[in-house]
Amino acid sequence: MISIKHNELSAGVAFDNYTLSSEHTSDGRFINVYTVLGQLIHDLKYSDSSLDSQKKIINKVISIIDENFRKIDFLRLNNLILVPAPSTKQKDFSTVVELVKKMSEYFDIPFLNSFSKLTCIFAKRLPHGIEFSEDDFTWNGPMPNNTSICIVDDIYGEGKTLTALIRLIRKNANISPIYYLSIVKTRNHGMTQDGML
Repeated sequence: MISIKHNELSAGVAFDNYTLSSEHTSDGRFINVYTVLGQLIHDLKYSDSSLDSQKKIINKVISIIDENFRKIDFLRLNNLILVPAPSTKQKDFSTVVELVKKMSEYFDIPFLNSFSKLTCIFAKRLPHGIEFSEDDFTWNGPMPNNTSICIVDDIYGEGKTLTALIRLIRKNANISPIYYLSIVKTRNHGMTQDGML
């Protein structure tokens, strides 16, 4: 497991790196060697597999993270709610939402699907040093009281989405503590100038 550091988080964890290595080819592409979890997340996000195949991939992810999930102290809090990070693409099957639904069911932790992304801007496409604006995300419905929130995402890069979501929570409610859980994290903290992960 890999610790995720952020000034506004009580704790943050990723289960593994996204890739083991990336090789830049002469035609400008990259050949990535993924970790096991990285390959599953990559397939889940970027392949056009059937809904049944996607659900099988989610079940594999849950079976791989099961043992380590149970070791994370903050995931055992009684008042914890899992909240999926919003998807940039509006589609019927949201990778993160479906992962969090399965986590909620499997580990018996409640979840709220309350974040929405209002723009189609991808975090990895934002120039280095540029953050999302306050208007890029919204929280749907009332903020929960007397709870701890764990924001869950599939891939942690530079933390731009995480920072924006924390700002949104802090602006609208006094929820503390806030935790973060990601299935994988990029080795180079997001997309670099040359596209490597």
